This record gives sequence, C-alpha cells and structure tokens, in this order.
Amino acid sequence: MYKALLYAASAYRNPRSIFLNLLEEYTSLNGDTRCDYKKLGDVLKIVSIAAVTNSEVGRTSGLLQDQLAKTRTCGGGAARLTVVELEKALDSCPSIMDHLRLQLVNQMPSDDKIELLCALENESLGAFIEASKAIGIKRMHAFKMRRLLRCFDAWRMEVELSHLLTKRRKKTALSAWNKEAQRLKMAKVLEEVSLVTGYTALMRRSFIRWRRLNAVKNRVQRICLSGDVDKEVRSASGHLRVFAKKLKRRLAYSTWISYTFMERRCEDAKHWHERKIVMLAFHVIHRHSSLEIQQRKRIREASILQQRKMQQLQQQSLELERNKDHKRPKWTSKLASNNSSAKSHTRKLSQGDIEILNTQRELRRKRVEHTKREMEKAMSTKWLVKQSEFETSLMRRIEAWKSSADYKRLFEDQELKYRRMLSDAIDEDTECALSSDDVISYSILDGLMVNSLVDPELFFKKLPDPFDIVAFERALDGVNFNTFEVESLFDRMAGLTKSMTKGRLRELQSLSHQYVGEEGSLWKMYACSSRIQFHNISTGQTITAIKKKHIRQAVRENLHSCEMLKARRTFAEMKQQAYRSMWEQHAAKTIQYMYRLWKGRQQIKRKLWIVDRLRLKKREKETKAVRVIQDAFRRRIERDLKEDKLISM
Repeated sequence: MYKALLYAASAYRNPRSIFLNLLEEYTSLNGDTRCDYKKLGDVLKIVSIAAVTNSEVGRTSGLLQDQLAKTRTCGGGAARLTVVELEKALDSCPSIMDHLRLQLVNQMPSDDKIELLCALENESLGAFIEASKAIGIKRMHAFKMRRLLRCFDAWRMEVELSHLLTKRRKKTALSAWNKEAQRLKMAKVLEEVSLVTGYTALMRRSFIRWRRLNAVKNRVQRICLSGDVDKEVRSASGHLRVFAKKLKRRLAYSTWISYTFMERRCEDAKHWHERKIVMLAFHVIHRHSSLEIQQRKRIREASILQQRKMQQLQQQSLELERNKDHKRPKWTSKLASNNSSAKSHTRKLSQGDIEILNTQRELRRKRVEHTKREMEKAMSTKWLVKQSEFETSLMRRIEAWKSSADYKRLFEDQELKYRRMLSDAIDEDTECALSSDDVISYSILDGLMVNSLVDPELFFKKLPDPFDIVAFERALDGVNFNTFEVESLFDRMAGLTKSMTKGRLRELQSLSHQYVGEEGSLWKMYACSSRIQFHNISTGQTITAIKKKHIRQAVRENLHSCEMLKARRTFAEMKQQAYRSMWEQHAAKTIQYMYRLWKGRQQIKRKLWIVDRLRLKKREKETKAVRVIQDAFRRRIERDLKEDKLISM
C-alpha cells in the first residue's frame, strides 16, 4: 500500500505500468519465480489495493474477474493466468485502470493531491499557450492571404474595366469611320450628278446660240434686195458667216479648253477624295493598332505585376515556414539554386525574349490545366458509371445477405443488446454516456454524415488540430444541414473553450459508437429528460414508448446503413487508388517524354560536327564551281578583246 501511494502521482498518467510493476514486486516478494504466469489472487489483490468499500472492490477486481472469465482461452491452470491474457482483459475493459487510478488518487494526502493538480494545470496551461500560438500564426497567415486576395481581385477588376473601355473605344472609332465613309460616298455621288447636269446645261446653251444665229441668217437672206445692194448684203453676210464660223470655232475651242480643265480638276478632286479616304482609313487603322499595342503592353505589364505578386506570396509563405523553424530538405535547396540560375539566365535575355518565354509558359500552363480537366472529366464520367453499377450490385448483395445466417445472428445479438439496456440496470459509465450532451451531439453529427453519404474518416482528415467553428463548417462541406445546427452542435461539444482537438473528438466518437449507436447507424438511443428514447436522424422521428417492433425496426435499419457505409468506404478507397494510379502514369509518361526530348537535343549537340563538316564540304564545292565559272568567263573576255583588236587593225 505504501508503494502504491508513492506511485499514485505516476499512476495518474500511466496506471497500467504502475499496476504491472506492483504485481511484479509482489510476486517476487512471495517467492513466485515463474515470469510467464501470475496468480489470479495476486492480480486481484493488486488491482484492489487502494479500494476501501465493497463497491470499489467490485469496480476493480470484480470487473477484472468478469472480464477474465470472458476472454480467457488457455493458461497454466484455473488459478493462474498469463501476462498476455491480463493485458487483453485490460484492453477490452479500460474502465478497470480508470477506477484504479481514481482510488489511488483518493488515497493520496491533500498536499500531494494539490501538487498533482498544480502539475496538471501547468501542463494544460502550456498546451493552451502552444495552441493559442498556433492559432495566432494561422490567423495571421489567413489575414495576409485575404488582403492579398483582395488586392488581386481589385487588380483583376481594373483589368476587366480596361478591357471594356478598349472595346468601347474600338466600337466608337469604327462607327465614326463608317459615318465618314458614308458621307464621302454620298459626296462623290452628288459630285458626279453635278458634273452630268453641268455638261447637259452647257450643251443646251450651245444649241440655243447656234439656233439663234441660224434664225438671224435666214432673216437677213429674206430681207436683202437684188442688185448691188444685194451683192453687198451677200458679201456682208458671207463675211458675217465667216466671222460666225471663226467665232463658233473659238467658242468651241474655249469650251473644249474649259471642259478639259474642268475634267482635269474633277479627276484631281476624285483622286484627292480617294487619297483622303485612304488617309482617313490609315489613320483609323493606325489609331486602332496603337491602342491595341498599348493595351497589349498594359496586359504584359499586368502579367509581369501578377508574377511579381505571386513571387511575393511565395516569399511570404517561405518566411512563414522559416518562422516555424522547420528544416528544409536538400532537394528543395537544390531546386531553389536551379531556379535562381534560371532567373539569372532570364535576366540576360532581352525584353522581347522574356515576353515570348512568359507567353510560352502561360500557354503551357493552360495546356496542362486543360489536359488535367479533360482527364478528370473522363475519370469522373467513368466512375459515375461504375458507381451506378456498384450501387445496383450492392443492393442485390445486401438483399442476399439479409437472407443469410450471419445476418440473422447479428440481428438477434443487436436486438438482445438493446433489450438488456432497456430492461436491466445500467452502470455509471453507460448512464453518463447516454445523458452526456457531448456524446449525443456527436452521435447526431454521425447520423447526419451517414444520411448525406459522407464518410466520417474523410471528415476527420479535413479537420486541423486543434480546430474552431470555421474549420468545423469547412470540413462538413456536403452535409445537409444549416449553419445554426452546425453552431449548436459545435457549442455543445466544445463548451466554453470554442475550440476542440481531434483527440477529444475521437473520444466522443468511441463513446458514441460504444453506447449510443454504432458507426453508420441512423437510429440513436440516448437519455432525454431522464427517459431513454430512440431517435431516427434521417427522418427526425423520436420514440419514447419503446416496444419490440420499434427495436426490431431500429436494428434492421442500422444493420442496413452500417453495411452501406462499409461498402461505400471500400468504393471510395478504390476510386482514390484509381485516381492515384492515373496521375502516376500520366506523370511517368510526361517525364519519359521530357527525357526523350532532352536526350534527342543532347544527341543533336554531340553530332552537330557532322552537319558542320557536310556544310563545309558543300561550301568547298560551291567555291570550286565559282572559280571554274570565273576562269571560263575571263578566258571568253580575253578572246573577245583579241578579236576586236584584230578587226580594228
């Protein structure tokens, strides 16, 4: 007992090791040298070493004895048991060690109890400080990311507005150009009409003058007398006729000159109008092209600014990782050095080459994203067909399973379990679990996840450690209930701390599956207003007056939902494995393709001297041919010169 009190403080953290140490010392003192087997009486004495009342003895040695009677299969005798059997019994009933720890702590002096509580408070305070630091770092990171995202949204809105303004300017310029073209076309048509009307008026005026002169000549011939007067009149009329002809010719010549001058001016005006239209069209196109060039420059500057922002984001994320004092692996430093060398190489390039590289990278990124989307789309379509086939085969398999002997045995066991819990007196642990708000809230959450076809293990993977209400709602994406229900369930499970750990949630899960309802079951049994009731999570039905038909209905539906959950979990694992193998194959093919390209470039570089040698040979042949042609041409010229000299002599 003295040693048990000495070990009481350590037993609060690890009661099993203290229990086994006390058992070893007690058996060695009694002279029992067999290390494989322990006496049942010694084990029961050591378990109830700190018990005072009969109820406490029953909670430790009584529970252990019952558990050993259930779990023992072989041993060295009826009064002996092995260490393995003892550990199996303790694992199957963990409440024995809890009662032993509680009894040892109750036997401690007040000062030791106070020291133990102070140590536990210090540990919890340290854990709370560490959790608050982690929450502060994550909150700071979230605030930075939100601010950067707002800046990015503002930049994107500005780019969209600039696009809209450019489109509006283009539309306005095009409409103005169309109006000007219509006006010039109408002016040209009116000018042609005016020229035709001018020609017709000139011809009409010339015809009227000719008709008047002809009428005067006829009148003079009628008036003139015979004789000398008639001769004089005739000669005068002849002179007048000659003068009229000359005048007519002079008028025709002047009219022709004015017509040609007017025609030349009309042609010049026509050419000037055509040139003006061409110049206007050129100015419009030049203005549009300059605006387009400026817009593209702005887009390039915006893309460069976006890349710089992304680099700043990456630098900030790296600074956050450095603040956490994590050692970076060697391959990351090697990649960083490669990236720095690549960046220095890009600095040596010109601005145009850098823009071409950025454009190629953007196109490559879009091509990779398009390929990824297409592969995911094809894979999702394929697995949708598989899911429908799996659902139909699953329903047939479950119907066949319901008619088997295993189903009947499970059905009878579950029905007997519920009947015993409703008829017999329950212990304190079961009563605490059935009436605990934390356990009831998690059981309702488990039923809602099963009803929404969400795997609880995926829910646990999405949760951080520790987590608050925001992370809790984010992890429950896909579950059909509103925000008020989420907040109420989280408040009931978390309490005043407004945060939880995954370990605490796992404890609630184990208690809920042990007492309230198994994993994947839709019917939950818990205490409400000091009465045990059945609650169907999918329909919201509650039953307080529980009868045999209600128990059979709950067992039937719970077995069906549990089997469906197991099958869906297996299907999800198969789908995840298929996705992983698909991406691994795609990555392997991509790397092989890149390696082949690199290998081909290396081979081309190694065999480039062959191409240079062939090129030199070809150039040598060309030079020889040129020399032959030049010699032949020179000999021909010399021969021609000799012939010319002989001819001149």
